[in-house]
Amino acid sequence: SSSSSSSSSSQPPSNQPSTTYLPPPSVAHQVLQTTSILLTSARRPTTLYYLLSNNYVNELCEFDVGSYNLPQEEEREMKTHFVGFLKSLYGRLNHDTAQFYVSPSSSPSSPASFPLYISSLAFVDSDEPFLRLTAFNICLNALRSLSSLSSSECGRAAVEVASDPGNVARLVGPLAASLARKTQRLRERVLNNWEESAEGGRWSSRTAAILDDLTDDFILLDDLLSVSVPGLSEQAAEIVLAAYVYPLLLEPLLLCVRHPGREG
Repeated sequence: SSSSSSSSSSQPPSNQPSTTYLPPPSVAHQVLQTTSILLTSARRPTTLYYLLSNNYVNELCEFDVGSYNLPQEEEREMKTHFVGFLKSLYGRLNHDTAQFYVSPSSSPSSPASFPLYISSLAFVDSDEPFLRLTAFNICLNALRSLSSLSSSECGRAAVEVASDPGNVARLVGPLAASLARKTQRLRERVLNNWEESAEGGRWSSRTAAILDDLTDDFILLDDLLSVSVPGLSEQAAEIVLAAYVYPLLLEPLLLCVRHPGREG
């Protein structure tokens, strides 16, 4: 009985929170940079398959760079290295390697997983333009690559992940909010600074810059809606209509129709 009591007392309490051990930031930087270089420079298929096998790279995709309580500049550098790693990883995604990136659902309680896509989604709403645009393009290009494999198990798993309503909202929501924000800025600038906004029949540099940013967002939206992933385009259109088209474009027109003599 003494041996049984000693063995039971040696076991840690089940209600204790698990501890996550993080490498020093310098080590994390080096691992991300080295892995990116290896992925980019691998030429033989066997070498690439070895790097992608055993799920190690997918586990690295799930590395939470926000776990470090770093100063702003160091955190930005860490995120830049991480997104660079995701971009290098996407660069090796093709018909032959898709099996290493996507895990089909094995049961109702174990849904399909696509770590590269999910990790990239985390940066789509970043305040840093480079991180935001790079992450958005990784998501779009990954979907384009795998949409051609829709008949395969990996392709179906990727579609399942991408068409999940929560993931669609994470991808499209920031873009719709950006369109609304920039359109509002443009409207306020034109209404409040008409003479300055249009100088000699040409837009001023500040107004032109807002128009250029807005055009870039529309190009991203067009790229997104052109991706042939079942369910994605329909959900994306609904989000854009609800968050941007109706409140900023249609509602003012409806007010003019309902109240034709009202000044606005």
